[in-house]
Amino acid sequence: MNFRACIIPSVALFATLVSLPQSRARAQSSGSATVAMTAQVVQPLTVSASRPLDFGSVFVGNNKTIAPSAATAGQVDIKGQSNANISVTLTMPTMLMLGNTGTGLTLNNWNYSTSLAPTPVSFPGQSSTPIAMTLPTSASYGRITLNIGATASAAAGQTPGDYTGSGQITVTYTDL
Repeated sequence: MNFRACIIPSVALFATLVSLPQSRARAQSSGSATVAMTAQVVQPLTVSASRPLDFGSVFVGNNKTIAPSAATAGQVDIKGQSNANISVTLTMPTMLMLGNTGTGLTLNNWNYSTSLAPTPVSFPGQSSTPIAMTLPTSASYGRITLNIGATASAAAGQTPGDYTGSGQITVTYTDL
């Protein structure tokens, strides 16, 4: 073997390696990313009683029923985000009270209808199962009118006087 023949290729290989650009792999010490962000601003829910449930005069020993479609039915306006799903819970009293006397006028046969579904629906007065509704689509907000009716029963021997009470309507968004 020719010693000179082995050295020349080795020297040529070394010269090639030395003349290559010096590039080293460096470990990254930091990084960054961009996170997209969004928000939807929605109409707040408003619930307002626009008319009381008014039984008017109830005669001793008689019942008086007010249908949700009656002019004296209780009325509640619900406004909120257009096309949003809501849950409505109705908690109504079992009696109207005569001042602080402890004497009560029995209430039962609770029912409601809405501006979107006028057919009356019965519900237990003390606390209803949450009722699912969708606010209608409109340019600015969705609105539903809720009408409430019931039966007042004056027992034989009922003390005459002005009986009063109140019910609670709770509305929450379910999908926002």
